[in-house]
Amino acid sequence: MSHSSKIDHCLADTLAKDGTANVVISFNQDTQKVLDRLNKMAFPSRKEMSTFMKSELEKLAVKTQKNVLELLRGRSGVHFESKWANNQVFVKNAESELIQRIAQVHEVSNIREEAT
Repeated sequence: MSHSSKIDHCLADTLAKDGTANVVISFNQDTQKVLDRLNKMAFPSRKEMSTFMKSELEKLAVKTQKNVLELLRGRSGVHFESKWANNQVFVKNAESELIQRIAQVHEVSNIREEAT
């Protein structure tokens, strides 16, 4: 997949018009495998199942979001939030150049404009 194909066309239009956008970054490994595995397991209680699910989803986010988060932390003035529950990162007022760099990260599947 080319880097530019990871960037949603509506986001590209917004960037061409405004120069920045609030974006959602999704990753190649989504949460479905964790949830599928969870559904095949038995747990003594709902609490233990919830604790296990949270732990596994957090591990997935740490692993898959690592390179994007390092890139974002290396930028001053960039406001972002990592979400482990859906394995996505939300970035406020991301500039086109930053989005292009994020699109080069192997683990990223797509970048789209955040719904308002």
